[in-house]
Amino acid sequence: MPLRPTHAFSIVARDSATGALGGAIVSPLFAAGRDVLWIRQEVGAVANQGFIHVAGGSGTLERLAAGKSPKDALAELIAADPGSALRQIGVVAASGASAAHTGERCVAQAVHHHGQNFSVQANMMDKSSVVPAMVAAWESSEGTELAERLVAVLRAGQAASGEGPAVQSAAVIVAPPKASGSGWERYQVDLRVDEHTDPIEEIGRLLAVHRGYQHLDEAEIALEREDLPAAIRHYETASELVPENTEIQFWHGLLLIQNGDALPGAAKLRMVCTRQPRWIEVARRLGDVNIISQETVAQVLTIVSP
Repeated sequence: MPLRPTHAFSIVARDSATGALGGAIVSPLFAAGRDVLWIRQEVGAVANQGFIHVAGGSGTLERLAAGKSPKDALAELIAADPGSALRQIGVVAASGASAAHTGERCVAQAVHHHGQNFSVQANMMDKSSVVPAMVAAWESSEGTELAERLVAVLRAGQAASGEGPAVQSAAVIVAPPKASGSGWERYQVDLRVDEHTDPIEEIGRLLAVHRGYQHLDEAEIALEREDLPAAIRHYETASELVPENTEIQFWHGLLLIQNGDALPGAAKLRMVCTRQPRWIEVARRLGDVNIISQETVAQVLTIVSP
């Protein structure tokens, strides 16, 4: 039996509009997201905390995959676990049904609340307001992207707890509603902050970066279709989401230059290459392998010359 409980507040949830499954956690412990969140496409999402037993995650998902309801899956798991009084588990199935368990020996305050499409759970809280605040944040954010919704729930829990930066780690995972067959596409979002003075704000920042790179990918797809207006729109959105990211700004500036938008493209490239001169060499090397034309390389070098 481990001596340290996983002190955490978390949510597992299903997006009623898309069917995506996700979960988020914040904890004062190092890398808590590694052990707490268990999510499988088309099956369910589990938060496994308190005194963690691995079967709380894997065993619950196996039972859901076999057709058990969250309530029955948890009942079987608890009946077979001599340490169930120390466990705290929240479950949401792909159907949206949910269940939760907080053992009588979980460290106070330890509470949960679950409903259609979500389960929120917290242990070792100083205030009883944490879980109600998280539930209210979930219910009031209907219509928002699931990952952003989950981060909003974490922020609400932290604000209600009064702990501020006392937490250390956070994680957000979202799985698409349908399995693709490719292991690398298993999650739409998989972000972890294992050690940080303000992990919730950091996970929020990383989510914005993640969204920026999603638009970067969409821009590349648009360029393959020779849909330049769509590519420019996606680059503009990516640049707005992550204005300090030099890679995104470099590729956006390069596209603008190639499209004849010299002034805004030049401004971006000048800013990027001033901050990180290595991008000048990147432009040269892209020209060497004909990814961009030598004319474009020459334009870049003229723009960034002192």
